[in-house]
Amino acid sequence: MNKETANSSAQDVIKQALDMTIAQHASISDLGALFSAIRKATDEHSEAHKLAGMGMYLADDWAEMAADAKSYLAAMG
Repeated sequence: MNKETANSSAQDVIKQALDMTIAQHASISDLGALFSAIRKATDEHSEAHKLAGMGMYLADDWAEMAADAKSYLAAMG
């Protein structure tokens, strides 16, 4: 494998990882929106309301991590 082929392969891997991270971020953001809708639709004293709040918190946290990974991979590519 020559240097040009190795660089091309590395760029392909980075591009695939970036594409997956973009999809991951979008999916997690959608999940956060779902939890938000559940929270708004439920009584504030219900278990569903509490669980949706925890889901929103986790989805927010994971979406931020995915956004950071997306930025890192974009800078590499």
